[in-house]
Amino acid sequence: MSTFYREALGWRIEPRRMTSVEADVSGTYPFVEADEGGITGGITGAEDAHRNVLVVEVDDVGSVLQRVDELGGRQRHPEVPPEGVTITGDGGGAFELGGFEDPEGNLVYIIHR
Repeated sequence: MSTFYREALGWRIEPRRMTSVEADVSGTYPFVEADEGGITGGITGAEDAHRNVLVVEVDDVGSVLQRVDELGGRQRHPEVPPEGVTITGDGGGAFELGGFEDPEGNLVYIIHR
């Protein structure tokens, strides 16, 4: 999945060794690197995880959705934001929203910055 997100969203993703004796999650994981002020994080699977929805701001919704198609994802065009997600544009204005499933079926919504 690292390659998919690296190419679809332009994220810098590198393997990082992480150790946690308490949580028993030691190993090497794909880690999302961020510029100053950005949000860092990791990408990993979990057999017992509940379905989550990731919402990401992008510069160009259409070009991201085109890359998603090329990389094996599937576009989802919501007419309303997903259940449990409230998105308010600056000043109450309209915003562009798109959605896709990655090749593993994880749901991601993208909004124009």
